[in-house]
Amino acid sequence: WQFHRRALGFHGAVRAGLAGIDAEWVYLLNSDMRLAPDALQQLLPWCGEDIFAIASQIEFADTRRRREETGYTVPVRNAVGELELHDLLPAGECVRAHLYAGGGASLFRTAMLQRYLGYSHRYAPFYFEDADWAMQAWADGLRVLYCPASRAIHEHRGTIGRYYAADQVEAIVRRNLAHFRWRYGDLFGAPRWSGGHGDRLAAGARALVGEHRRARARVLGALTAESLADQLRQRYPNPQRFRQQRPRVLLVSPFAILPPAHGGARRIVELARASSERIDWVLLHDECERDDGPTDDDQWFREIHPVGGRPPHGDVDRWEAHAHRRFRQALERLLTQQRFDAICFEQVECLGLIESLTQATPVIWSLHDAGRLLPQADKARVQRAIGKVGAVVLSTAADLDYWQHPRQRLIDNGVRLSATAHQLSPNDGFLLLVAPLRYRPNLIGLRGFLAQVWQPLQARFPGLRLRVLAGPNALDYWGDTAVPSGVTLVDRYVDPSASYAQALLTLNPQTGTEGSALKIAEALAHGRVMLSTTEGARGYDWLDSPALVRVIDVATMLPAIVRLLEDPASRHAAESEAPTAIAPWCWQSRADRLVALIGEVAGP
Repeated sequence: WQFHRRALGFHGAVRAGLAGIDAEWVYLLNSDMRLAPDALQQLLPWCGEDIFAIASQIEFADTRRRREETGYTVPVRNAVGELELHDLLPAGECVRAHLYAGGGASLFRTAMLQRYLGYSHRYAPFYFEDADWAMQAWADGLRVLYCPASRAIHEHRGTIGRYYAADQVEAIVRRNLAHFRWRYGDLFGAPRWSGGHGDRLAAGARALVGEHRRARARVLGALTAESLADQLRQRYPNPQRFRQQRPRVLLVSPFAILPPAHGGARRIVELARASSERIDWVLLHDECERDDGPTDDDQWFREIHPVGGRPPHGDVDRWEAHAHRRFRQALERLLTQQRFDAICFEQVECLGLIESLTQATPVIWSLHDAGRLLPQADKARVQRAIGKVGAVVLSTAADLDYWQHPRQRLIDNGVRLSATAHQLSPNDGFLLLVAPLRYRPNLIGLRGFLAQVWQPLQARFPGLRLRVLAGPNALDYWGDTAVPSGVTLVDRYVDPSASYAQALLTLNPQTGTEGSALKIAEALAHGRVMLSTTEGARGYDWLDSPALVRVIDVATMLPAIVRLLEDPASRHAAESEAPTAIAPWCWQSRADRLVALIGEVAGP
C-alpha cells in the first residue's frame, strides 16, 4: 500500500503506483469498482506481445440504472460534428478491438503504460489520459481489446467529489476533451477545435505546448483515419486467442465472407470449419461494409480483420482495386505484428497482394476460378506471381496443370450433410436459383433463363414461381428493368436451407464459367434435384445421379423442367438418393487435404 498526504489525481496516482513495479502487466482499478472473482482469469489468455491493454466489461451495482458506462469505447461525432468518446454495448459477447481501455477497470502492459504516461501530463489531474495512452499504443502497432467475460462492478462511490467541486470537475473534463480533440480530432473526421474566438485562442496556445505537439506528431506519423478505423473493427470470437501446437495461418480474401453470402465464401468458411481444430485461422478480408459480424461462423477463426476502402469499379483496374492501399497496409501490419506459418490467399483477385509481398512466409494461392478466360497479358502476370508461391490450389480436376507450378493440389467443393432426412419436394413449391448477382455469370444466367424459358414455362404452369437468392444489393446489379411476374429477387443474405425445403427443384443456368458451382453440391445435399447447363456443372463430371440433370444450354432447360414438374414420382425418387450420391463430397476430406498441404508448405 502507498499512502499520500494529498490527493494525487488519477494521473499522479498511476505514476506513483507504477514506480518500482517490475510486473509485466498491471491492472488499474478505481476505488469504487469491484471485480468479479474470475475477472483477471478471463483477461490473462489475451495478454500478448502485440497487446497494450484489455478492458473489462463494466456493470452497475444498481441494475436499474441505464448503462452509460460499459468499458467498450468508441469515437462518435455529436450533432455539430465534434468528437466525443462514448461507451456502448456491442453486439455479441466476443472479445474485440475498441478505441481505448478505461483506466478504472483494465489490464495494461506495464512498460508501455510507463512510456505513454510521458505524453499525458497535460491531462492531470484526471480524465482522457487513458484515451491518449491508447492512441500512442495504436501508433506503435499495439492493440487495445475489450473482454466482456471479465466483469467489473461499478459501485459509484467515487472519491473525486471529495476533493473537487462539481464545477471544477466539469471544467477539467471540457479542457481535457479539448486537449484530445486538438491532438487527434482530424483522425476521426472531426474538427480539432470549435469555431469560436476563445476556442481558436486555446488551440493556438496548445500548439505552443511541446507535449501536445509530440503526442500528435507521433500518432499522425503512424496512423491514418482509415487505418485506425480498420483496426477498430477487429474481433476475436473464441475464449482463447491462440492454442499451442497449432499452425497459425493467415487467410486473405478480397471479398467479404461473413456471413457466407456467395459460393466462394461458403467454400472458405466450410474449409475453415472442418479444419478449425487443427489450424488457428486468422481472417483478413476486404469489403468491411458487407461484414455483418458477429456471425455464427465467426467461431472458426481466431481473429477477424475486416478492411474497407476498395475503389469503386471503373476508377482503377481490377488488380489495382483488389490490392488497394488500405488492404495492403492491413496485410503488412499483420505480417509485422505476428508470425504466421503460412498465408492462404483466396481467389485470383489477390494477384496484386501477392506481387506486393516482401515477407518470406510460405504462400498457398487458391484459385476458385482458374483464370482461363483472362486476357493474355493478365495470364502472363498471374503466371509470374504463381512463381512466388509455395503451392496452388484448384477447385476442379480440369484445371490442374493449367498453370506451371510443381506443387498443385485439387481441393474441390464439398458438402455438409444434415443429420436428419429431408422431406420430399412439395407440389406447390417454387423453382429455386441460388445466384448472388454480384457474380456476373449468375446475372447473365438469370437474364438468359428469364428471356428464353420463363414466359413459356409460366404459360404451361400459370401459378409457378421462381425464387432467386440474389444476395446483398442484388437490385443494384439487376438494374432498372422490371422483375418479371412470379419472380422474387431476395436481395439480402439468407440461409438457403429454408428455401431448399420449399423448392420443387433447383436451377443453375450459368454459361461461360470457370471453377465449380457449389450450389450443385448443396442442392443435392438438401435432397433436391439440380437442373444445370453442362458448363454450369463443371467439376462434377464423375457424378452420375438422376438428381443432377445436365442440359446443353439454357434454352433446353425448358423441356427438362416440364418433365420434372409433370412427373413428381421420378423427381421424388431422384431426391431420395441425392444426399447419398453427393455424400462422398464431404468437407472434412477436403479440409484434410488442405491441412496436409499447409504442413507440407510450412515445413516442420
